[in-house]
Amino acid sequence: MNQTEKLLDEGLNVLKSRISSGNRFIYDSVESIGYHKWVLNCISFLKECAPDHVEQIKNIYKPEFALHHQAEKIFGIIQSAHEYVATKSKEKETLNPDIVACKSPEEFSLDFLSSKLRDKCADHFYSAKYDDAILNAAKVIEVAVRENSGLSDTDIGVPLMRKAFRPEYAILKYSEINSEQEALMHLFSGFIGVFKNPHSHRFLEIKDPLSAFEIIIFANHLLGLVGKSSNKSVPTKAN
Repeated sequence: MNQTEKLLDEGLNVLKSRISSGNRFIYDSVESIGYHKWVLNCISFLKECAPDHVEQIKNIYKPEFALHHQAEKIFGIIQSAHEYVATKSKEKETLNPDIVACKSPEEFSLDFLSSKLRDKCADHFYSAKYDDAILNAAKVIEVAVRENSGLSDTDIGVPLMRKAFRPEYAILKYSEINSEQEALMHLFSGFIGVFKNPHSHRFLEIKDPLSAFEIIIFANHLLGLVGKSSNKSVPTKAN
């Protein structure tokens, strides 16, 4: 139970302690000690995370009284504060990569990936073998570039990327503009240089699913670029 849920639970107990005045012209009361303790707890906890709600409580709360109708109004404010705090917490979690990184791999979906990447990476990813998932993603890119360019099995790694996407005589041509083709060559070369070569020689011990997830998404995008690059060895135009 989180803190706002605890405050709601305490508030219910206060409301249940209703003491009838026996007169329709006099307000019913609640158990005094529990009521005042509950209200002060609400103010103390919410003053940082929901200050506007605290001001609403202060406008209602009268320390000299312990009236049921006032307790009902404050309870409604706490319900609103509970929803507000929960929403802010979710927003903070979404924006905070450290929190996302602590999630389990099962909380990430790889269903949107290319079938080639999903087949080679998903089992490793969901088994928290992130180094293996990243290495396989890089291998999928390498194989796709080699197969689409018609190059030999001896063409591997960064030299393969440079050979396939070189701007002067591109085998896989993405753009007619020399600088764009060169940028693509560097993009693929950099991905292989950073995410395949180190993983081929040593364990990088990546521990969090977010890092692996982001790299696999990047690989998926690169795989799409391979599919959009035509196979023809002709010069590209300079800017």
